[in-house]
Amino acid sequence: MYFGNAYRTDGMYKLSTIVLTSVINEISTFVYSSTLWHNKLGHVNYRKMLNVKKLGLLQNCEGNKPKKCEVCIQTKITKKLFSNVTSSTNLLDQIHSNMFDFKSFATRGSMKYFSIFIDDHSRFCYVYLLK
Repeated sequence: MYFGNAYRTDGMYKLSTIVLTSVINEISTFVYSSTLWHNKLGHVNYRKMLNVKKLGLLQNCEGNKPKKCEVCIQTKITKKLFSNVTSSTNLLDQIHSNMFDFKSFATRGSMKYFSIFIDDHSRFCYVYLLK
């Protein structure tokens, strides 16, 4: 399908569109799966997608609940409760840390992991990016 021409101006691409009415009508009749919208919206919760659809912002989305998303399952972090936890009363008495990976994505500086350190008393958080 042809939509128009793009040209670069001031570091931005602008789209000069010459679109026929029939092409616009054809595009607007596409119905996208809720799984596709789930992926496009950054793996948003299904109930949130329904709220957005009720607002009229997802007019061409089918109403079926998306299948279990493999990305959501892999990245879900569960937290187990600790028993007898006492908060520290002084800075740097107790530090919590955790290590994460970007799941096959790297940052601009080729960093694939990050570590978080949180002071229990002040809740000051520091993040280190790691290769």
